[in-house]
Amino acid sequence: MKKILFLKIFLILFFISFVKAEPQKLEDVILKSKQWQVDTILTYHTLSYLDIKGRDTNENIFTYIFTLRYDITKNFEIFGYGSYTSDKKRVFDDHKEKFQDSDFFNSAGFGISYNILKEGKFPGVLVSFLTNAYEKIGFAKDSEILNFKTFSLFLTSYYTIDPIVLFGQLNYKSSVNGSIGDNDFEKEPTLSFTPQIYFLVNPFSTINFGFRITHEGSTKVDNKVASPETNYFSFILGFSYELVKYLIFSIDTEYRNTNIDTKSTIISRLTFKF
Repeated sequence: MKKILFLKIFLILFFISFVKAEPQKLEDVILKSKQWQVDTILTYHTLSYLDIKGRDTNENIFTYIFTLRYDITKNFEIFGYGSYTSDKKRVFDDHKEKFQDSDFFNSAGFGISYNILKEGKFPGVLVSFLTNAYEKIGFAKDSEILNFKTFSLFLTSYYTIDPIVLFGQLNYKSSVNGSIGDNDFEKEPTLSFTPQIYFLVNPFSTINFGFRITHEGSTKVDNKVASPETNYFSFILGFSYELVKYLIFSIDTEYRNTNIDTKSTIISRLTFKF
């Protein structure tokens, strides 16, 4: 049960296995030392908003992510990741449509996770830290490369009441500062809290549902507010299925509708652990 939970906490990658799927066992649940996990994830975002010039803007964003994790001990792991983004933007200007397409290697970085409290009478607690060693902001033709300028901190707690797992995660993402072309760019920190419930439908599949509360700092261009500070609420719904032993497919969806923008997200994942 917890195995599926752990697999869904982190970013995820594709691998092939031809072994027979088996029900979850207690020995599969606990993180084992000297293990690898390879993950792939494909995200699709649709985003509608008014840009800095007040023009209606729609974006379709595909992001491909690769993650490699290694469990050094039962309580400590390291991981690395990379992502590639394809951004299709459509802007309505004076009743005319303008298109801006951008494809670029978005980010690469590494992080660590540590299980500071094992689950027992009290909930288990994990802390994770990651930093972008490489990050591109802006579009491919008008952008800047940042190195070790941003980081994220995650505090995750979980508690099992069979057949459900209560899950909560607090996430802090640091500010981003740089230049895009001739313009100074500043993105203030983001803080979010995500409570969810994971339900074991059968030994091979789970469903999860919950919500995310986010405080997002403002975005400034040349010290002018391009996107104001905002708080928003989004709904989350997902499903996981173990195709074969240690190979899991999952889909997660998220939706938000605020006075600033409307965003829908679909995330598909394949995970293999060996």
